[in-house]
Amino acid sequence: MELIALIMTHVLCNEMAATQVLSASKALECSANFEQVKIGLNPDFTWEEFQALDPSERAEMSVKSYQYYVDWKAQNISEFRKMVKDAKMTLKAAI
Repeated sequence: MELIALIMTHVLCNEMAATQVLSASKALECSANFEQVKIGLNPDFTWEEFQALDPSERAEMSVKSYQYYVDWKAQNISEFRKMVKDAKMTLKAAI
């Protein structure tokens, strides 16, 4: 999935979680998506390399890659805010 689509899915997950308790399967899906977002934004690592790590190394890389997400948000705040607005409108329309 394209990185922007992964980020939009992450935003949508956050907005859903803000208004309802997510099912266990949806929470796992959202969590897995956010891992792909963080690793996808890390220019020094690929998803395949991430998958090959042992669990403790994966956890460490996930934490390190979070900063890339924070930096992306700061550098693309207008686009991120639009994603949040679009996610809210999508959820509202689904009700």
